Parts: sequence; C-alpha cells; structure tokens
Amino acid sequence: MDEATDVTHHEQAAIIVRYVEKDMTIQERLIWVTAVENTTAENLLQTLLGALKMVEIDTSKIVSQCYDGAANMSGGISGVQSRLKEIQPRAIYVHCFGHCLNLVIADAMAEVQSTRNFFGSVQSIYNFIESSPHRHAILESVMKRLLTDKRIKTLKSLSETRWTCRAEAVNSIAENLQSILQALEEITERTTRPRVMAEAQALLKNISTFEFVLHMVALQPMLNKCKIVSNFLQSEDLDLVTALETVTSLKENLLQMRSDEEASAIFSRAKTLCDGLCIDADIPRRPRKVSRRIDDCSENEHEFTSAQEEWKVRSYFQVIDKAVADIDRHFNQEATDIIRTCGKILRKEKPSDDEFNKIAAQFDVPPAELKTEFELYATDEGISQANISLPGLLKHLQTSGRDNVYKCLSKVLIGFASMPVTSSSAERAFSKMGIIKSISSAPL
Repeated sequence: MDEATDVTHHEQAAIIVRYVEKDMTIQERLIWVTAVENTTAENLLQTLLGALKMVEIDTSKIVSQCYDGAANMSGGISGVQSRLKEIQPRAIYVHCFGHCLNLVIADAMAEVQSTRNFFGSVQSIYNFIESSPHRHAILESVMKRLLTDKRIKTLKSLSETRWTCRAEAVNSIAENLQSILQALEEITERTTRPRVMAEAQALLKNISTFEFVLHMVALQPMLNKCKIVSNFLQSEDLDLVTALETVTSLKENLLQMRSDEEASAIFSRAKTLCDGLCIDADIPRRPRKVSRRIDDCSENEHEFTSAQEEWKVRSYFQVIDKAVADIDRHFNQEATDIIRTCGKILRKEKPSDDEFNKIAAQFDVPPAELKTEFELYATDEGISQANISLPGLLKHLQTSGRDNVYKCLSKVLIGFASMPVTSSSAERAFSKMGIIKSISSAPL
C-alpha cells in the first residue's frame, strides 16, 4: 500500500495484493485506487480493510505487509502495520527494500560536505543549461562537433526522492564533461547579459577542478551499482531471499572498493582525465584545526601526508563506511530471520529447531511435520540443490507432484513467495493518475 497526491491535490491510496497463482507463478495485482480524506493510520487501515473486503480476501490469509518508511504506515506503535497486526498477528512487516536502498544512498552521499557540494554542482549545471533554450542549443551544438561518433546523452536533473536515479545525472555529466566545459566558455564569450556571464564563469570555475572530477570518477561506479540493484529490487516476481542476497552482494562489492589500491586507481583515473581536459590535477590543501573544546593539545592532531590520503580517509572511505553501516541497519528487519531460514531451505541447509518453530508459526503449519518433510526434501535427488530459485522450486514441486508429498513445506514456500519485496507496484499505479484525471475531465 502507498499514497500520493494527484494533480488536483487530492490524496490517493493504491493497494496491491501479492499472491501465488495455481500455476505457481508469483503475481502482484492492483485492487484499488481511492481518494482518502486524510492520511492518519486509522483512516488508511480502514481503507485497506475495505479494499480487502471488496475483493473478498480474508485478513486471516495475510502473511505479510509492505510499506515505505512513513511513520503513519510503518510506525511500530500506532502505524498501519502495527494496527493490522492487532487483527492478524502473523502479518509480518517488510520495509520496502527499494526505499531502504534509497535511504542508504541518500545518507551516504550526504555524509561528506565535498560530496554534497559535488551534487550541488551537478544540479547547477542542469539548471543553468536547461533553463534556457539558447544555452541548451549551444551545448547541443558543441556535443555534435565533439561527439561525432557517439550518441548524444542529454543532461539529467537530480531527483530529491530517488537517489539511485542520480546515477543518470552523473553519467550524463561524465560523458559530456568536455562538451559542457566548452559550452560554458562559448556562453561566457557570446552573452551580453552580466548575470548569465557571471553564472557561466562561476560554474566553469567550479567544475574545472580536480576535486570535481575526482568525485565524479569515484561516485559514478557506486551510483551505477546501486541503480542496477534498485532496478532489480523492483521486479514483481522477485522473492525476499534473492533480494537480500543481492543487497548483500552490493555490500560486499562496496567493501571491495574500500581499499588503498582502488582509491589510488580512482585518483590516477581522475588525473588522467584532468590531463586530457587541461585541468590542473591538484587538490588545494585546507588546513583544519581541532577545536580546543575537543582537544587542547594541538600536537595530538593527525597530519595527512598528501591530498590523496586526506581525500581517501575523509571522503572516499567515509562514504563507503556510511553506506555499508546503513545497509546493515536498514535491511536488518523484522522479516530478516524468516528470509534467512527460507534461504536455508532453498539451499537444503537444515534450519535449527528454533528456526523451524518460527517459520511454522508464521505460516501456520505443524513444526514437527515441517521438520520431517524437510528431512525428506533435503535428500530428494529429484530436486536440484544448485542455484534453484523460489519460483522454480514451486513450479517443480507442482509439476512433479511433490507438492502432495511436501504439503507443509509447500505451504511455507507459497506463503513466503507471497511476501512482497517492495511497494514499487503501488507507486507505478500512481504514474497513470494524470492520464485517468485527463480522461475523466474531458468533455464527452
């Protein structure tokens, strides 16, 4: 379930149901989009219950619920998720994985002032060029001259809410940096307006620096990797095991990037790029003194031996450390234990007795029968152990008739497959609201 404001400034709520079809395919279906008078948790809960009643879904069948991090939805005391649990205690809450990853990137990129300044410059470039058809035409003309054998990539604005989409904005700057620099020079020479000249000169001075290029080279691969994972997390038939494994893989990849060798390679690539653009490859040293309120012994202050070391420690490593720490924090959810236990089942790794009891209670099956069925399943040579996916396993159990043998296990897996990964489907429903409003208001 998600909410958004439409073009007429009315609040709308979209409700999606995720379930497993009889043919064992995972489906997500929009069941209702309705206007809501207010967005209090109680009112949203009644809207949700009314939608479920309309399509004749018994609340006792609910195994999970997924929302973004808004307090009225996710609040553990009086949010929609806690109120629904009073009706159905097994309705475990999943904080939308897409929103979690977005929070990770937003917090990490805001951790360091120089990184915040970099994104400010990226947005300033877009605002300055795209706010004027004349300036846009100058940039386009320069691109056509310099990029004769390449497809022109237009500038992108930064998104305030979808941080993973900022990869596109940085990619467009990286691919067009030479064109942008030359276009700013031409604008400075051609314009007769003092304000435009001043803005162009300021932008040119700001981005013709090694520090700007260095941040672009360092952040671009991070953002692109996060964007790939974010897009994958929005797949409708994705299961939580695969989603968590993908996020874990992203975390491990970020940790691999946190090395002296990788930092040196980034520094070298930035210097090579600056040499090709005739930009001075140097970072001005900014002496920093520790406040006497923190340490009144100045001799204790650490001195960096080079600008590269200072950037590595105070910027590059700090951004990665923040991202890794936030991945651990945001993805350690109420459903994590269930996800890991079901992951063990898929890999035929025996869960502990406590884990068996927990998933048996969650999906309403006898724990002893579930444990016995797993022991048979683990030695069943007709079920491949290597890299089997949840949808693939469900399909195989049905087509081979093994769902009649592993009844409790099948119920657990079907219930787990019904647990949503993100609330993206609800958000996608809002993308059509403008069209619906236009059609409904059009004269007959």
